[in-house]
Amino acid sequence: MIKKFFLTTILSFSAAIAFADTAENDSVEYTPALQKDRWYLQVFAGANHSMNENLDRGYHHFCGINKESLGAGGFVAYGREFTPIWGARLSFGYDSNKARAQFYNEDPRTYAFHNMEVFLDGTVDICDLIAPDLWWEKLDAKVFVGFGFTQTFGFPKDSLSYCTTFTNYARPLWGMRGGINVGWRVSDDLRLGGEMSLTAFDDHFSGVADNYQFDGRINCSIGMTWVPQKKEKKKEVKDTINPLVVYLKPENEGVKHRQIAGSAYLAFPVNEVTIYADYMQNPVELHRICESIDVVKYDSTITITNIDIHGFASPEGPYDNNVRLSQGRAEALKKYLMKVYDFKESIVHVSSTPEDWDGLAAEVSNGNFRYKEDMLKVINNSSMEPDEREKLLEQVSGDEAYNFLREDIYIGLRHSDYKIDYTVRDYTLQEARIMTRIHPELLSLEELYNVATSYTKGSNAYLRVMKTAAKTYPDNQIANLNAANACIEAGQISEAIYYADKAGDLPEAIHARGVIAAIGKDYEGAKVLLDKSYSLGVEESAKVLK
Repeated sequence: MIKKFFLTTILSFSAAIAFADTAENDSVEYTPALQKDRWYLQVFAGANHSMNENLDRGYHHFCGINKESLGAGGFVAYGREFTPIWGARLSFGYDSNKARAQFYNEDPRTYAFHNMEVFLDGTVDICDLIAPDLWWEKLDAKVFVGFGFTQTFGFPKDSLSYCTTFTNYARPLWGMRGGINVGWRVSDDLRLGGEMSLTAFDDHFSGVADNYQFDGRINCSIGMTWVPQKKEKKKEVKDTINPLVVYLKPENEGVKHRQIAGSAYLAFPVNEVTIYADYMQNPVELHRICESIDVVKYDSTITITNIDIHGFASPEGPYDNNVRLSQGRAEALKKYLMKVYDFKESIVHVSSTPEDWDGLAAEVSNGNFRYKEDMLKVINNSSMEPDEREKLLEQVSGDEAYNFLREDIYIGLRHSDYKIDYTVRDYTLQEARIMTRIHPELLSLEELYNVATSYTKGSNAYLRVMKTAAKTYPDNQIANLNAANACIEAGQISEAIYYADKAGDLPEAIHARGVIAAIGKDYEGAKVLLDKSYSLGVEESAKVLK
């Protein structure tokens, strides 16, 4: 059994590595700025604390470490990160453990036994997961969980106990574990650090099978991790094209104004304007509204300046009653939010549309109705009185279509739209580095540019932030120009073309498209573009083909 496991584990791990290699080679782009350990070797050794039935304070108390429960061990491991965050590790270890085959008052003696083990762990790089761009770039911390098998041996020959079931023969057993490995990079290839893990084995691990389902062990080790760096081959220079690009620094945005918008489809009893938090789908809708507000309400860098609530009713029933319902239900939502969040009344504003004919027109246009054109003529005829328009719509629709409107369409027209306006303070460079990963929309384009240029030009982090700026501000020509330039310098020409096309008619964007054409050996097209950009004041254009 143990031989089969060893063989299966090794083959499975090798297949996973081969698949990762293929996926990596086939990918257009590997996620920038994150540090991926292509593969690594580890050698660790240290002490262990055994936890089983009869060790005094051992099983239940992690703090009950004493000489009776201490042993030693070590392991060697081969690991691989398939992405900058997720990876796997195969480890082979040896431990000398302690156990007692009887209760302390029967015989205080402990005995040592040994085990060889193999574990396959899944790893998560928490540094790359949280914020790889911070000062701790030399720190590597991986949490792991794994499953494996162990072979025990070296038990004493005599049973030592008359009170408990004791087996003194070697056997293969299963186990599972979790822990953390932390290393500090002392050179490009070497990390020094420590590892702590908790392993649970089948109850027979210590030779005793009594009272508890598992035997446990805590391992604390120190050691080294060798992470060989990939040596990049020098690329043969075949062309004399100088990919000289021109970046533009964005202007200061001033006060950063942002907005969150959404719609709430709250349910009300017929003709009522009171919100019942547990009525029909209201718990889900209210949670969704509060979730939107919580994002900005409890962020100390954000100040809410205005909340607009606009209520809508469906074009059903008397118009005057719909005026009451749309305004009253919007006011009810305002009252609810002010109660939950204690907003100042001066920043919460309410308005309403008694009957949402525009929404109805959109629904009918997208639907499959027999008399669609006739229905739309009535719906879009704003010169008619609302109640007359409703009656005429019922006539031209037919019973089946109108019943469908009332039962399926109108319910979606009874809603309250909300807009939350807020301002965001300026961030320090260190704060902005973190925000590029979690909330780049809170950064100004200038802040994103400053973060990018704080990294080494051409680095993965530099490229990532330039692309983040273009994705956050997709219609901004300067953001797209700078992303195109970064992609040109990184050799990602297909993406450079995409961003350069979105950069519009900026002279620097025309220059970038000329550089791309030159790299693609379209020298005639390049000359046309570069001549044009040069005539518009981009002096670098004259240097590209020299």
